[in-house]
Amino acid sequence: MFSRKRKHTNQQHYFIWIVVFAAFLMSLYCILHPGHHKASRIAIIDGDRLWQELPAMKQLKNNANAVLSSQQKTFSKIENNLREENHELIQLQNTYNAKDYHRQKEIDDKQSRFTKKVMEVQAQAEATQRQVNQAYQKAVTHVRDHVTRTIHRIANQKGCALVLYKNQSPYFDTNLDITNEVFDQLKDLKAPKISVDVTV
Repeated sequence: MFSRKRKHTNQQHYFIWIVVFAAFLMSLYCILHPGHHKASRIAIIDGDRLWQELPAMKQLKNNANAVLSSQQKTFSKIENNLREENHELIQLQNTYNAKDYHRQKEIDDKQSRFTKKVMEVQAQAEATQRQVNQAYQKAVTHVRDHVTRTIHRIANQKGCALVLYKNQSPYFDTNLDITNEVFDQLKDLKAPKISVDVTV
């Protein structure tokens, strides 16, 4: 019986030794291969604040609004001119003699030219809107690429393998938030200019 007890004790010591040795090997592996252990670390980014307050995004939005405002003024003047021209056509139609064939032909020709002009202006307005939208999306992509690379660089420096948006996490340690660091590295980033070519 004594021999059996000693054998059981030896097995316990042997098991404990294996566990300790395995823990030692794991610690040594983590020291020698830190990159393989970084999956347990994450970072948090406040995406809403980033896209609303980042200087480059503010520049971009202000630039887009300025371009749209300028185009609106341009087309507003054209619209006023078309409105006056339409008023003149209405007056001509109200005063012409139905028996005057040449007069009617003149009015019809003016009406045809006016209709064509209206369609051209409408097409140009739509084309301008598309140009602004495309230029804005291209500029946003440019800024987003810089933001993504910056987040990736900071995460790598901190040994993080995962970055989550703040609104995806119901709770997190504020030390994980890298938003201010992203702001600091992107404070001098300039947004591309938005420009359109309008010919009416």
